[in-house]
Amino acid sequence: MKLPLPISSNQARSKISSVEQLLNCYIESTGDRGKSPTVIYGVSGLTGFSNIPTAINRGIHYDSSFDADNYYSVVSNSLYKINSSGVETLLTTIDGSGSVNFSTNLGQLIICTRDATTNNYVWDGTSAVNILQEANSSSFINQRTIYYTDKKIYYSDLGDAATVGGLSFFSAEGSTDKTRWGITDRLELWIFGETTIEVWRNVTDPDNPFERIGGVFIERGILSPYTVSQVDNGVFWVGDDGVVYRPSSYTPSRISTHPVERDINNLVDKESLESLSYTEDGHPFYVLTCPEFTWVYDASTQQWHERQSYTRNNWIGKYYTRAFDKHLIAGDGNGKTYELSQDIFDEDGDYLIKKFVTPHVNAFPDSLSISRMSLDIETGFGGECMVRHSKDGGYTWSAVRHKTLGDVGKYYTRYVENRFGESNTHGAVFELSMSDSVQFAITLQDADGERKTN
Repeated sequence: MKLPLPISSNQARSKISSVEQLLNCYIESTGDRGKSPTVIYGVSGLTGFSNIPTAINRGIHYDSSFDADNYYSVVSNSLYKINSSGVETLLTTIDGSGSVNFSTNLGQLIICTRDATTNNYVWDGTSAVNILQEANSSSFINQRTIYYTDKKIYYSDLGDAATVGGLSFFSAEGSTDKTRWGITDRLELWIFGETTIEVWRNVTDPDNPFERIGGVFIERGILSPYTVSQVDNGVFWVGDDGVVYRPSSYTPSRISTHPVERDINNLVDKESLESLSYTEDGHPFYVLTCPEFTWVYDASTQQWHERQSYTRNNWIGKYYTRAFDKHLIAGDGNGKTYELSQDIFDEDGDYLIKKFVTPHVNAFPDSLSISRMSLDIETGFGGECMVRHSKDGGYTWSAVRHKTLGDVGKYYTRYVENRFGESNTHGAVFELSMSDSVQFAITLQDADGERKTN
């Protein structure tokens, strides 16, 4: 009989409901002509690209229209530019200690430090000037830089982020809640408040160049400002109710699952939630992370998986930019930038442990005896995997079995395990993990099983 492979991390409150998990691996649809409908792949690994010792990353940004030869990074209290060889050049001082928000306006780089007690900056390539200390974020639209503050949204002169007129502002109209974040999406301004969202657009009136889009008023706010990300031609955020959303014609559509929402709502420090997003091989990933966990939504399959770095509760990746035809990831808690690559199977020398836990296999209300289990797993790259199983739906587990995956070049090695015994009515569950730095792909799982009438 065919055993089900997991398609997401979906660990329910009760183990008898679901213990399904994908950790550091995700599914890809293969269509009707594939050997199976889906394949499980391990996530891409990390290799070092640059490193600023004894410092802490706060954000990275690349915009070829501003500077095609360098990306920019705020590390501790310094702004650096870093070229395609990973060589860093110190530029200026940046106040604060938390994550920063970047935008550009032609030849200017705008850096908002989120903290209203520290300065925000406009860097023109040679020097930095302070700008609107109270702004929590900025974005760009039609040659203007937009600065978002608690009560007002300011706009710069055309082509000059450093010049903001005393009357160059407007305010969100539909609610009195504070504005916590703002972005530009498809030439629209999304203004995220504590409990509401408004969408504005640029118009031709020189005295009032922005107006709210009629009929658009979203009665759902934002839980933490840095959870807003753009990927897959859309906007993603964590709502003030602890649910992850993306809009459908300006209506928030829930994309999170109960396990994701449970982790969000169990957080003591909701402000610690941040996000990044990127697209890799047609998989648009929205990464929701904090010190306690990292969840990743794959918009191509609409499924969630988990990421975790070795000895950590979360993934070490915290910030992302695409530069020099590379996926660049700035590390959490260090001054390193890594290249994310499918050709790397560890994380800068640390283990990258891939693990999946299957859905329940049961014959309820009877028990099930499984004598043999085999996996269609990619072999011939060396390494070994570890398997254990549960006969009571995931409450208790067997000892771990180790299995080599064949020497390098031996692609016909077959993975077979025997004598798993009889499960109770909750059913059998299988867990497979791999820590070796080798390729990881699984398409099918098969077993010989027999129903045992109780």
